[in-house]
Amino acid sequence: MKLSKDHKKDTIKLSEDHKKDTMKLSEDHKKDTMKLSEDIIKLSEDHKKDTMKLSEEKFALSEEKYKLMAENEPFKLYEPIDKTLQRLSEQENFKECLRKTCKLNYVHLEAVKKCLAGLYYTSLKALHSRTNEIEICAKDWETNEVIALGMESFCKNVLSSRFITHQVMFLQSQKFALRNSNPQSSLFGSYTNSTSHSFPTTPIPTSLLYPPT
Repeated sequence: MKLSKDHKKDTIKLSEDHKKDTMKLSEDHKKDTMKLSEDIIKLSEDHKKDTMKLSEEKFALSEEKYKLMAENEPFKLYEPIDKTLQRLSEQENFKECLRKTCKLNYVHLEAVKKCLAGLYYTSLKALHSRTNEIEICAKDWETNEVIALGMESFCKNVLSSRFITHQVMFLQSQKFALRNSNPQSSLFGSYTNSTSHSFPTTPIPTSLLYPPT
């Protein structure tokens, strides 16, 4: 009888100890699970930060590479080409003006040069209308096309000039203007902050709109 009672006591004690150990293990497991979840969240956030940092560094490197290319690459125009652009493309002041414009406005120089040589492929109706105004709308015109149009009109206005001095071209937000050395003069006149701008100018000659035959 005594052995049976002792056995029961030992069994009860072992059962209680087992329950305590089970509860302790369960709590430890919960703590470990929570800690692992926090570590995973932290690693995920660190990964996002590292990815963003790498993207920013990659963008900065590509921008620096573009600037170096824009400064060092040989200047050439694409077919079709007209005599005005051909003569101007040989002048360092003109090339420097175009390079600075592209650099300041984060526009690719090659894209603008392609538009310079083939602007008659875009917005034909506006350019062929022979009206006193050309409407430049931010919804319809790409940035490089706006710059190209300004350079085309600029070519027309300096056709009789032997040299180019102190030209400043800039494109900001939805505003575009091309000014020459006279601060009172502007090839495109005044402009506003509206989405669509009308710039008074004489019609662009067909030599700037069609490829030479």
